[in-house]
Amino acid sequence: MSRYSVSGVGAGVIDQASGVTRPLLGREKTTGRAFWLRSFWIYNDASELPINLQDATAGDTMATGDTRFVVMAASGRNTMVDFPAPGLKFTTGCSIIIDGTANTTAAFTQGEYGGCGYEE
Repeated sequence: MSRYSVSGVGAGVIDQASGVTRPLLGREKTTGRAFWLRSFWIYNDASELPINLQDATAGDTMATGDTRFVVMAASGRNTMVDFPAPGLKFTTGCSIIIDGTANTTAAFTQGEYGGCGYEE
């Protein structure tokens, strides 16, 4: 099976008010392929809050069954996470959302989150 490197930055705003997911890499994964996330980052200029990575397409709401990883985004810092090979697998889509349990008005704008990995 062939592997294709993929990387990118978020292209849309994610905020608590919208309650919907956005593609972590700024675009959806290729149909019919699995995506393996090797690394991701997020810059948080608000208070510390939980961020979920979901195996979901853009516009979906947060669902516990779709949660692949949760990380606390540090206040005023970049949070970076690396996954050992082969990476964290996504079959529907690799999306990011502010955890629904967060009581915040924080928002992440274009370019404040992203990642890299590969499709196969």
